[in-house]
Amino acid sequence: MKICPKCNNEHLNSGTFCSRSCANSRGPRTEEFKKVVSSKLSGRIICDEVRLKITGDNHPKRRGKKLPPLEKECLFCKKIFKSTVSKYCSKTCWMSSIEMQRTSWEKYHHDCSFKFNVYEYPQHFDLNLLEQYGWYKAKNRGDNLDGISRDHIFSIKEGFINYVDPKIISHPANCKLVRHTDNQKKKTKSFISLKELQENIKKFNTLYGLMAE
Repeated sequence: MKICPKCNNEHLNSGTFCSRSCANSRGPRTEEFKKVVSSKLSGRIICDEVRLKITGDNHPKRRGKKLPPLEKECLFCKKIFKSTVSKYCSKTCWMSSIEMQRTSWEKYHHDCSFKFNVYEYPQHFDLNLLEQYGWYKAKNRGDNLDGISRDHIFSIKEGFINYVDPKIISHPANCKLVRHTDNQKKKTKSFISLKELQENIKKFNTLYGLMAE
């Protein structure tokens, strides 16, 4: 278990920080740091002739777009293909490569994500919250920071530690609609035991006529 140096939360990620947002918000750069970066970049003067040679186009918005495709070997399947930028011959190979590089925690966290539509279970979810606040959206994706998000009642962290099947953690019965700010305050706390969750899943499946997996 690691401690994030930014928010002091415990996490199991491979990096130092618990999330990308913490990694990208390490605070303002000091003047000394800025001077060091400036001194290193001061000698990097790229004239138009050099830029044209490197990119095939001296316009900054079209850099590299006139370069002919080069023959490459796909990093995943080893197939020979032509491209100016990509390291993989297809999106399938790219996704497969990402999947292989994931840590066990990252894969488990991904598998435990909710994949259902809350509107299909109106008896279980308080849809009035959505009408009142809307879905949570990050600043760069709609900017509704006070919106609603889906919360795991029995946390993903507890499931990972106790080797719980991701299908149980991602079940609709383990989901609750809450304000995103409250979800953030909860962190990795579980509100019910695993036994209680399993009982709730049985009741949920009976109510909606779902088959137990």
